[in-house]
Amino acid sequence: TRRRGGSTTSEGTIFVGTLARPRQVVQLGLTSASNRTDDGNDDGEPQRFILAQGHLGRGLDVGIATMRRGEVAAFTLAPGLAKGGPWEACSADFGEDVLAAAIVLEVELLDWVSRVDLLEDGTVIKSVLRRPDDQRRPTIGQQCLLSCRVVLSETFTTLSATSELLHRISEFGVEVSDPCPIDHKLMDRALISMKRGEVSSLSCEAKALFGRCFALPENVELAAAMFCELELKEFVEESDVSFEKDVSVIKRSLCSRDAWPKCLDAGTCTLRVSSVRDQDQELVSDLLLTFIIGNGEVCDVLEMAAVSMRRHEVATFTCSSCRSLEEPRLSLAKASGLTLSLRVDAYEEGPGEMARRDEAKLEFLSARKDVAVGLVKAGRHELAAYRFGQVHEALGYLDGYRGVQGGAARTRRVSELKVACLLNRALCLLRARNFRRALLTCDKVLEDEEQPFNVKALFRRAQARLGLGDCQFAFRDAHAAADLEPKNVEVRRLLAEIRAKLQEEGADTQPMYAKMCSGLGMLPHPLDVD
Repeated sequence: TRRRGGSTTSEGTIFVGTLARPRQVVQLGLTSASNRTDDGNDDGEPQRFILAQGHLGRGLDVGIATMRRGEVAAFTLAPGLAKGGPWEACSADFGEDVLAAAIVLEVELLDWVSRVDLLEDGTVIKSVLRRPDDQRRPTIGQQCLLSCRVVLSETFTTLSATSELLHRISEFGVEVSDPCPIDHKLMDRALISMKRGEVSSLSCEAKALFGRCFALPENVELAAAMFCELELKEFVEESDVSFEKDVSVIKRSLCSRDAWPKCLDAGTCTLRVSSVRDQDQELVSDLLLTFIIGNGEVCDVLEMAAVSMRRHEVATFTCSSCRSLEEPRLSLAKASGLTLSLRVDAYEEGPGEMARRDEAKLEFLSARKDVAVGLVKAGRHELAAYRFGQVHEALGYLDGYRGVQGGAARTRRVSELKVACLLNRALCLLRARNFRRALLTCDKVLEDEEQPFNVKALFRRAQARLGLGDCQFAFRDAHAAADLEPKNVEVRRLLAEIRAKLQEEGADTQPMYAKMCSGLGMLPHPLDVD
């Protein structure tokens, strides 16, 4: 048996091939099933057969279901399992007893086409005509760009053809008013089952294709056999690409493929700014920027965009933050509520992607931590916090050095780097006034068994809680940090600030509690009430 890769076949799949006499190689191709002859296929022309439908015989139905595309296999069929196949005609040449004995068939599976009962009632059969070049499927609510061609099967007359059709997949049961050449619900069901770049055909009757809401084309009956050819070219994917997922930057991917290389930290990205628009006004057009991702050479929005894109990808980004678009090369007077159209023209791998051994990866991550420290000094706190978080996450894959020579020292170094990244990230988040994220980051440090009383983590968690207005817990953290380092000036100053805040809150609430307590002695005694 030889296998050349491909996809495993399954029951109900169309197999494309020629069935020859025993011991002959089965050739496969793409022709109509109606061309299949009953004389043993001596012409050698490729044919189309349907698995588990009695076209191949029971034995070969079971055997081909175990093959992959491009595989050549020899099947030994027991007596009786060869019955039902087209090669039964060979009994005229070799006698009736040839099918009563065990026979050997060599089969080469060149191709197969997937067939799906789309509505699970046999009315609409979907066949894949061209396999997708991407693995992602659209979901409900996404807008799809597709081509659609409706053909009458009997005469091959094209009733309608659209090369570029925009269709938004709606929730099931929701009526839509967008123009669509076929029934909306059928179109939605077909698109959800397709992948980007796929071409499929829907075979059904006219009443199933057009539905109840459509008037049938002229001279087309309800029971007329139809097929609709669909090509899913693109679909729009929306995602939040802001550093802290606060919906400040929304990405709409217009053209992307999973096979395209992803832009990563420290790689060199060439980004084309096609346009920057403020509603209907174009502020910037056709600007080319080349920079190293993560080094702070461009503004935060462009850093967010680059690290979320792939080479050759086209996307738009809507920014609602004023500080994120402070880019001198864009020369923007207004820095919020803008839409950027970007394309990655080129991308070169950075040292992180070239590092293969764990020691090289550790050196790279240590260098990236130092770059993030430089961003803190430059006042790029949001970008620095994101970079510290990414380094900490990557270090989590390098801390398993048990049983390795020198593993204890490396594990200690990785642990120290992870704690330093978390503490620096908390500092950046505090300066960016993102107190909730800073609180969660400090919790990660204090949850570590080796860092239960980390003074910096306690101190910064107290600052985060004070920023959130939780003075009681902030006082507890600050008091614990002061007990560990009584001479720490910053901790004592924070403790005094929290005490003053608590006194202010007590002074504000004292009149309310006094009024509540004044009425306690004025209530009637329960025995005096009738």
